[in-house]
Amino acid sequence: CFKRNMKRFNPQGLSTALWSLAELNVNVNDVPGFMESWHPSFERMHVNFQVEGLVQVLWAFAKLEIEPARYRQEFLDMWFDRFISEWRTFSMNELTKSLWAVAKMSDLEEVFVPNVFFKLWYRQFIIEAEFLHADTLSTTMFAMGKLQLQPWKACLDAWFAQFDKCAGHFQGRQLASCMWALGRMRIKPPKQFLDRWYEQFSCVEPKLTSQSLSNTLWGLAAVGLTPSNSFLEVWYTAALRELRHASAQELSNMMWAFGKLILQPREEFLDAWFKVTEKCMKHMHQQRLVNMIHAFQRLRILPTPKFVRIWTSQYEKQVQFMTANTRQLCRQGLDSIMLLVTGDSESSSESLSEARNNTVPQIRELWDKESRHTRTMRLLDISDRGVRVR
Repeated sequence: CFKRNMKRFNPQGLSTALWSLAELNVNVNDVPGFMESWHPSFERMHVNFQVEGLVQVLWAFAKLEIEPARYRQEFLDMWFDRFISEWRTFSMNELTKSLWAVAKMSDLEEVFVPNVFFKLWYRQFIIEAEFLHADTLSTTMFAMGKLQLQPWKACLDAWFAQFDKCAGHFQGRQLASCMWALGRMRIKPPKQFLDRWYEQFSCVEPKLTSQSLSNTLWGLAAVGLTPSNSFLEVWYTAALRELRHASAQELSNMMWAFGKLILQPREEFLDAWFKVTEKCMKHMHQQRLVNMIHAFQRLRILPTPKFVRIWTSQYEKQVQFMTANTRQLCRQGLDSIMLLVTGDSESSSESLSEARNNTVPQIRELWDKESRHTRTMRLLDISDRGVRVR
């Protein structure tokens, strides 16, 4: 029906059709002939699209993850041409949706985004910044982080100034998105922002999720900001409540952040973290495995025997897909664990030599040898859980 009536559609009808399908979560990739009809029509009429229609189709394209991939780049090329002509008429809400959509599409695969788009976007953003509110502030920062941009200083200044006015309206997810994005761009925020951010973070603690907690700590670590004690009190309170809901990626990122900051996790948190992580180890891909073992190395944390057994089993399954550098990082982490297990320099040297020359199953057997385990338990005064070495 759509294909039969395509010639009757004007730009508004064409944009509304795609936007409506996106709102209804209809997968147009499974609708035979839809994009084969829609795409040529957009190509023919895109020069007549107004701002509202442009934003609708870009947002829908990103949300629906349109296939095949060639449609995405061809569509973007035409869309950017129109943006260059109409950028002065974009409102803040339209700018926000557009940048989010470009970030979403770039996340699916590599797409070409001309530098002029970002330059014009920054210029209009600075003009419209006074209309930013909590949702658009967090979405624009998140999108910039996704794209790993280095925004103009004037653009960041405008964003931080508006955040200062709107901070009291931010929810936990929005605060976490902002800190995650700053970390991804390696932008260290000003003190005034941090003070307001910390203050609001403590206010939304009851509603923080495991994802928000993970993104927050990861962002702080990525820019090298050691959290204040007052922040950590709030963070641990929420983490102990939400940890059981955490995904494999969130658990790995939390431990990576502690390692990056050389910040020793509290015992209560560490116990809970090991229990949850041991249950979802099968979902840990190679980067997550490296993040955890590298953090243990930096913090001199001795994992639980159960964790090591499950970790090495997962490592065995993925080692053939790892780069040489990734394997080296894993070996270094295992070496540091062996040093903690053996407890003295002479046996450590012998154990490390054996660990380097043998397979992962043999390293696991070395861990499980009763004599060494007993000696380590006495030396470190530990139970069957993860602790820091004294």
